[in-house]
Amino acid sequence: MEYLPNGLPIGCMKGDLLLECEHGDHPDYKFPITVDFIGDTSMMGWTTSDGNGGIKHIPASEADLEMFTHETHAVIYTDGFTLITMNECCYAMWSARDGECWGGNLWKKKEWKVSEESLKMLKPLVEEMGTRSKR
Repeated sequence: MEYLPNGLPIGCMKGDLLLECEHGDHPDYKFPITVDFIGDTSMMGWTTSDGNGGIKHIPASEADLEMFTHETHAVIYTDGFTLITMNECCYAMWSARDGECWGGNLWKKKEWKVSEESLKMLKPLVEEMGTRSKR
């Protein structure tokens, strides 16, 4: 695995750019975080023809679920309370304190959440910014 000068792995290549995540070239990019799907996975999968003019549902495999329930987002703004992220050219808003999804056209409340690992990484920043806002 290749690494960038800041020690983070290369997760995306755009032309001659090596980026740690898809929107690592955004002018306000800070760092990557992981968000997890915490909603109902029972309907995840594909629909296809049943061969008789109808459709059938093919459930997602464990490997598919593992791949589709974790996403890397680029943090482009935080004030210690709110996170604004980008993924697949779309914005989402999250609580920097508990990781709850506050909105986004692809990420719904109570279905997505910032991962525990990312929240641990964010904790010192959130605490520092929270202390600054009380001054």
